[in-house]
Amino acid sequence: MNVRDLIDSTYLPEGLIEVVGWLVSIEGQLFLLDENFADPYTESKKIQISDPLIAYAIRDVISPLGGGSFVFHKAKVIGVLEGVPVPKIKAQDLFIENDDHKEFVRVAIDKNTIKIAKKKYENIFIKKEVKSDDWLDYF
Repeated sequence: MNVRDLIDSTYLPEGLIEVVGWLVSIEGQLFLLDENFADPYTESKKIQISDPLIAYAIRDVISPLGGGSFVFHKAKVIGVLEGVPVPKIKAQDLFIENDDHKEFVRVAIDKNTIKIAKKKYENIFIKKEVKSDDWLDYF
């Protein structure tokens, strides 16, 4: 199921569901955007992923992007819907499309993996303030 179909549905499914969309971070939270996202993408139809700490496990398997979101990857989330009227999904499994766009690769999102990944990185949601004329200082 895609994000738009889920949000536009008059019936919210119970039990495990699979949702496909673009995985992004917005203001310290993770979201799945509709595949045909708006410009700006922050205004798109979206479903929030209930545990933002999953971002650390994701960071462990992707190269972060610059700009507004450190992650902007096609993803598939399997989980249970929670939250009304703003739908959230409690992820039980997460897959990110690989670099050649041919398959989805599973990301381990268990508590232990997140704990280990969190030790490796600074707070990935905080934007660093850099004041420099040298563009390399921004990396």
